[in-house]
Amino acid sequence: MNLLYKLFVQSFFAITNLSIAKSSNVIGVQSESGSNRYNLSQNLSHIKAFVFSLLFLFGMIQMSFGHTITRTVTIFDDINVNGMLDGGEDSQNCVYTFDIVEDTTPPMGTCPDGTDYGNTCLAAAPAAPSEATVAAAYTGNCGPVTATLESSITDGDDCAGWTITHTYTISDGCVANDITCVIVDMGQDTSPPMITCPLDITANTLPGLCEVAVIIPAPVVIDNCSSLAFGNGLNFDGADDIALVNSTSSINSSQSKRTVEVYFRVNDKNINTRKQVIWEEGAQENGLNIYVFNGDLYYGIYSEGNGWDGVWLSTSDINSGQWHNAVLVYDGDLTTESLKAYLDGDLVATADESSDLGDVLYSHSGENAVGAMNQKSVFHDGVDNNDRDHYFGGDVDEIRLWIIARTAAELAATNTIQLVGNEPGLIVYYPMDQGTACGDNTGLNTLSDITATGLNGSMEDFALIGGCTSNWTNGSPALSSNLVLTNSYTGTSDASGTYPAGTTDVTWTATDACNNMATCIMMVTIQDTESPMGTCPSGTDYGNTCMAPAAPLGVMVAAAYTDNCGTVTAALVSSVPSGDDCSGWTMIHTYTVSDGNVANDITCVI
Repeated sequence: MNLLYKLFVQSFFAITNLSIAKSSNVIGVQSESGSNRYNLSQNLSHIKAFVFSLLFLFGMIQMSFGHTITRTVTIFDDINVNGMLDGGEDSQNCVYTFDIVEDTTPPMGTCPDGTDYGNTCLAAAPAAPSEATVAAAYTGNCGPVTATLESSITDGDDCAGWTITHTYTISDGCVANDITCVIVDMGQDTSPPMITCPLDITANTLPGLCEVAVIIPAPVVIDNCSSLAFGNGLNFDGADDIALVNSTSSINSSQSKRTVEVYFRVNDKNINTRKQVIWEEGAQENGLNIYVFNGDLYYGIYSEGNGWDGVWLSTSDINSGQWHNAVLVYDGDLTTESLKAYLDGDLVATADESSDLGDVLYSHSGENAVGAMNQKSVFHDGVDNNDRDHYFGGDVDEIRLWIIARTAAELAATNTIQLVGNEPGLIVYYPMDQGTACGDNTGLNTLSDITATGLNGSMEDFALIGGCTSNWTNGSPALSSNLVLTNSYTGTSDASGTYPAGTTDVTWTATDACNNMATCIMMVTIQDTESPMGTCPSGTDYGNTCMAPAAPLGVMVAAAYTDNCGTVTAALVSSVPSGDDCSGWTMIHTYTVSDGNVANDITCVI
């Protein structure tokens, strides 16, 4: 713009000083080079139009910054009306010298300040300021200014504090004038999670016991930078609940590699009247299974069709009422550790290839099942030819079936997160996140497989009408969690377990990845509803006695009783005499026998 203005001024003054012989109606303009000519009518209404024509001429001159350009313009009376200076015409020359001054001034302005977003997670950091916003902070002496975002570099983390450095190039169109604008945004996770405890629980003891197994739901935990997504699971009542899975070549064909993963929580691990089958496939000749029996967790695989009877690994490191992660890995290509058993991420048992453990699991047709044995199976203690037996009592979640032998590292990378369903080698996946936990789920009796196999299970004999038994329920707390959840009773993320009579305070603690903590407290009250058992001691006939002895001591009376919860006391309430020495007297001693629970008090009269 400055250059054009300079040309305009020079042209104007040059023209106004010209003396032109007007012997014709046409004025000719010729440049020094002869290559540019411009004809203009003499009858223009204003000299300004002529000035513009000269500017048009000069605008066609190729210019470069940092140079001096000289141009001669000849203005003539075009008497031959041919647009050419033929000779004999009146003419005058103008010599113009242009100093082309280069723009060396960079844009002027101040780079906007970065933003401290405070208690904000890196994942939630806002986008970089727009290029238009940054450009608006600058002006240029020769026109518009642009801003181009070159990079956004992240450093740090939520816990120590994060920064994102946004670098922009500020330009007025001349590369040599480009400058840099750097904006640094920052934030840090400083807030604790929000935790809401489950409602207090009250339960009664069973006859002869002073404790009871209690299943405790997980608290609700919300955090700005972490997640604790429990999902749902499926509760099996241990009586008749079963989920049937059709036989399919995807899992029931001959295979040399398999991995089975499952989360489970058994109500009573010590049941020895039946196996508690969590997952089973195959029948009485070829197959595999995972089940609980008499305090132990078993991992089994067998293939009599291929000439080997099978191997069952086991561990006793499970607890009733607590979630566990069980994994069976079979690799027939290995001669050592062909079969591995994992519990809660730890390798707990292995078996080498042998006459009982071959290199291929033969085709094992027959319906598979979750929560019970469907059509015959083989266990560590022999074949069972019954149908529909060995029901599991407890919760099951996250069943994952693979046709690869997963490594310890691969298991560790996914055993605390939910899968997508398209992972290589994954052929069946039941996340079990259907329904409303412990709600009315009438009609939701399909176990959905979210892999391409689409091998849905059919649930039979589930109540599904509300409550956490025989219904969709709370799933494993280990899944999808960036938070650490513990409780003061079990020290784990699951407070379910056996609670003694009385009131137990359970403190839940949620700790996020930045060690921000929050707590809540719930109470578990176990009521002893069983009164002391025993026989009130008989009174004494003191015969020829005038003055009755003192009442029996309370400890002597209490010794005649036992209680399911321990200590029994006897307190003398009254001693009421009647009669006299002549006709005979009696002394009635009344005691309250107690186990500490007033509701269980009984009376002993001597």
